[in-house]
Amino acid sequence: MNTKVNGDKILYVVGGYHEQIDGDFHSHTEKERQETALEGIQNNTEKDIQKHAKNDIQNNSGENTTNN
Repeated sequence: MNTKVNGDKILYVVGGYHEQIDGDFHSHTEKERQETALEGIQNNTEKDIQKHAKNDIQNNSGENTTNN
């Protein structure tokens, strides 16, 4: 199944939303991408997590930490 959207797309879910993908998932964004949660975001993997940026990677936290 292929879906093509020309213009904006908004998905509004009242209740839970579950997505299961059997196979690879690829996402491409031409401009900025934002993910926002009022409670938490959790990423789990049985292998590596890789992040790549042409410039800096900025991680912010409201928690006080010390560098060892």
